[in-house]
Amino acid sequence: MKVLFRSHIVQIILIFLILLLFLANVSGLLEINVKSGPIISLRTLNTQQDNEFFIKLVTSVDFLLLLFTGITLTVLLPVLTPVRASILAVISVIPPILINIAYPVRQTLFPMEYSLLTVLILYSTNVLIGYFRVTHSRQKIIEVFGQYVPPDVVSEINKNPDQINMEGESRRLTVFFCDLQNFTGTAEQLNPKQLAALLNEYLSAMSEILFKHGATIDKYIGDSIMAFWGAPLPQTDHAQRAVSSSFEMHNKIQQLSEQFIKKGWPGPKMGIGMNTGMMNVGNMGSRYRIAYTVVGDAVNLASRLEGLTRIYNVPTIVSEMTMNDCKGILFRELDAVHVKGKHKSHKIYQPLCLQGEENNTLHRQMADHKQGIDCYYKEKWEEAGAIFKQLAMERKDDGYYPVMLNKIDEILKI
Repeated sequence: MKVLFRSHIVQIILIFLILLLFLANVSGLLEINVKSGPIISLRTLNTQQDNEFFIKLVTSVDFLLLLFTGITLTVLLPVLTPVRASILAVISVIPPILINIAYPVRQTLFPMEYSLLTVLILYSTNVLIGYFRVTHSRQKIIEVFGQYVPPDVVSEINKNPDQINMEGESRRLTVFFCDLQNFTGTAEQLNPKQLAALLNEYLSAMSEILFKHGATIDKYIGDSIMAFWGAPLPQTDHAQRAVSSSFEMHNKIQQLSEQFIKKGWPGPKMGIGMNTGMMNVGNMGSRYRIAYTVVGDAVNLASRLEGLTRIYNVPTIVSEMTMNDCKGILFRELDAVHVKGKHKSHKIYQPLCLQGEENNTLHRQMADHKQGIDCYYKEKWEEAGAIFKQLAMERKDDGYYPVMLNKIDEILKI
C-alpha cells in the first residue's frame, strides 16, 4: 500500500511537470521539436527583451497562481478522500476565474483556460490512479481470500475492503482441526491414484460444509483440515457455527465411508477438535511464501483437543470456552485434562446434538452421566465406575465409557 501511495504521488508530480513544460512551450520559453534535434531545448535568452520576457513570465500572477495551485493539488489530492479532493479541485478553479472576471481585457502570458486545464488534468489523473489503486487492492484481497473463504464472504470483502486487516491483529476466534483417524493404515491399503481420489473427495466434501457455515479454511495438512471462524469478517456466533459444522461433517463422513467401502476402500473415521479464545490472525510467513492464518496458545489447544479424540474414542472434543459460547446445544462433559505444553487442566466436552433433539433415554443417560462425572472428580472411584459401567452397557456403540472405566481401574490398581 505504501509503494502504491508513493507511486501515486510520483505520477501526479510527473503530470504536473509535463503540464509546466507544455505551458512554457506555448509561452515561448521552451522549444519542443519532435522532428529533428533534441526533443526539448531551452530557448537562449541572449537579449534584453528575452530577459525581460522571462522575468515577466515567472513573476506574473497567472504563473505564480498556476504554480501554487499545481503544487497544492499534487501534494494534497493523493491524501484526501474523494469528496474533499473534489472540493479542493473546485476551489482551485475559482481564483483564475475571478481574476479573469475582474480584468477581462488584460494581457496575460497564461490564459485562464490553461489554469483550468491544469486543474482538470491533475484531478482526473488523481481519480484514475486512485481507481486503479483501489481496484488493485480489491483484486489482491479477492485472490488471497478466494482460496480460504466462501464466495459470499469474498463478495462482502469486495464490497467493504476497509473491514479487513491483513497486517495482523489479536481477535477472539474459534479455531478448528479435523483429521482422519488411522490414516496411515488407510494409505497402506490403497495405491497412489486411489489415495488421491479418496483425499480429494473427502477434502472437497468437508470444505463445502465448512464454507456453508462461513469458515475460513486455513490450510490442508495431508488429511487434516485447519479452519477458523470470526475472521476476516467478524462473526459473533463463531463458536456456534463451528460446532454446527462438526455435526454435519460427521454425518457426511459416514456417507462417504459407506461409499468408500462399496469401492473396496477403507471406511474412514474423523476426529474434530476446536477451541475459542484470543489468537493472532493476519498475513504471516516469509518473503517466499505468505498465508492468512492464526497463531497462539488457543490454536495449539485446539490441535491438542483433536488428538484427544483418539484417546477418548469420541468424534468431537471442544474446550469449555467453546461450549460456553454455544446456545441450544447439548454437551457431555468428558474429563479434565492436562494437555501437552499446558500447566493447568482444561475441562473437555463432546457436543451430542441440538437441544430438543434428544429423546427421553438420552436425557436420562446424561443426567446419570453428570452424576458419574461428579463422582469421578471427587475421586469416588467405585461410585463413578458403577455409573459408567451401567452407561457402557446401555450405550454399546459409545467408546467413551470403556476408556473411563480403564482409567478408573488403573487408578484403583495404584
